[in-house]
Amino acid sequence: MEYPILNTYFDIQKPFYYPGEQILGSIYIEFYESINCNQILIISKGKQYIKINRKNISREIDDYEDSLDEELEEENKNNNKSIENIDEKKTLFKYEKKLKINNEYISKGKYSFPFEIDIPDNIPGSFLYLDNNIYFEIIYTISIKIPEINYKSAIPIIIRQKEKIFNYPKCSEYQKFLGECCWERGQTSIKITPIEKYNLIGNKIKLNILINNEQSGMKGTPVNIEIYQKLVFFPKDKAKKIRKTKLVGKAKGINAINPRKNFNEDVSIKLKENKYLSFDKEKTKAYKYFKNRNMIELLMQSIKSDLLICEYDLYVESQFVGWFKEELGVFNKVIIYPPEKGILIPDI
Repeated sequence: MEYPILNTYFDIQKPFYYPGEQILGSIYIEFYESINCNQILIISKGKQYIKINRKNISREIDDYEDSLDEELEEENKNNNKSIENIDEKKTLFKYEKKLKINNEYISKGKYSFPFEIDIPDNIPGSFLYLDNNIYFEIIYTISIKIPEINYKSAIPIIIRQKEKIFNYPKCSEYQKFLGECCWERGQTSIKITPIEKYNLIGNKIKLNILINNEQSGMKGTPVNIEIYQKLVFFPKDKAKKIRKTKLVGKAKGINAINPRKNFNEDVSIKLKENKYLSFDKEKTKAYKYFKNRNMIELLMQSIKSDLLICEYDLYVESQFVGWFKEELGVFNKVIIYPPEKGILIPDI
């Protein structure tokens, strides 16, 4: 039986970083025996990879935006004319530095080496996505390499894109004249405002809903709240982009909208992380792939890159009931980030 001759441990100061920041950390190495060693390398790397099986790909489109559905149906027909698969790799950045060692011989014992790494300012956030026909990843790592003994160990680094990249509006508002059988019942409006600048996967998304119904004589149903995940993949051939939309959260208000009165309420909605944002070890083959790399949860955060856009749309609506039902609803985009703890376990 072979025994390891060393063990390594990475110590970094933050659970996540933004582009343009500096990673300050140390690596601790315990050598169980003395070795000849000319150099120890610290390597930071970011890579982007997309693989699509076009022969079997299908689109799951939720009926929440008719124009989008029509566009996708036509796009689907065009794409089926070509069954060329996609397999594209790209290195986003690579940084390599030699750690200082006193001589070419390292004695048995414990050592520590501080390091600092500048993160490029123009890189996208960390991301993982996998289904039966699409695999996409943006992965960042810090690794140590000792060429003389063919040793390498790495940990993942979580990168978030800055909020200003998305440039989402702080709130969304829509107004409508309600009426039935040529009888106008007045004007009403709806406004939704996310309470937080961004939200974490696994936490509840909090928002304020204001419905101004003072000028309307119609009664509205309790609000229905939905959140959609919208993915757009951009392979090199832009004509073959692929879009996927899923309902990833749903909630319902308690109080109805009364005639001639305003409705103002703070509500919350949670992503269905177990179904859409993490792997079920009993049901998916992909679990083994990520388990081997100690990746516990999919990194499906808000992102904009040259190959992928992932966005989250909140939709809030109420049905105003008379002789006929009239819907009053509005969309607002929200930023979703991965949880600060629990996604990745060190030492992959």
